[in-house]
Amino acid sequence: MSASKPTPEVQKADPAYRRLPASGKKIAGRGVLLPEDKDRPLPIHLWSRKSGSLTAARDLEAVLCSVIRLPVQYWRPRFLFFGAPDQKLQHLSGGTFPAVLLPGKSHPVFTIEALPDGAGAAVCPCSSKKPYGAGAFRYIRKSCRLLHTQREMDRNSHLVEAVRINIPAALAMRLHFAGEVPPACIVQEDGL
Repeated sequence: MSASKPTPEVQKADPAYRRLPASGKKIAGRGVLLPEDKDRPLPIHLWSRKSGSLTAARDLEAVLCSVIRLPVQYWRPRFLFFGAPDQKLQHLSGGTFPAVLLPGKSHPVFTIEALPDGAGAAVCPCSSKKPYGAGAFRYIRKSCRLLHTQREMDRNSHLVEAVRINIPAALAMRLHFAGEVPPACIVQEDGL
């Protein structure tokens, strides 16, 4: 039993027919190129079509909901990241944070601002304890739902703003993006 050849109209409408030498061989199993179609050009849209995938450069808001690691050039103020190793924080802070170094432990960091030329980001570490000797301080309240990820804070997280650390871009890629802290979730406490 032989298969009938498609009509020229079907061939023109079917993207399976591509230009090849007049060999009449199958192209990736999709169809047969007929000798009369050998001079038919490839549709340009197949090779120049822009990808429909999301990228941070085009639509950061849409990408943030599913990203774990975020390059430092996309960091913004109030972004919260988990997993900053205590040993690195102690080194970068000149030994001021954390007060007691425990191997293998980490702290979250809160983004203050991006450094110029994508060199890194200025952050302050977060702690579950009120900063020692602080008069006034701020904290991210428990049960706050972070923007983009919908992650809920499981405890109050105090911002240790007396310690400002510049996180280099290489370390930034190892941190886990937790979300953006809404301004309403940052509570100001006046010290006594």
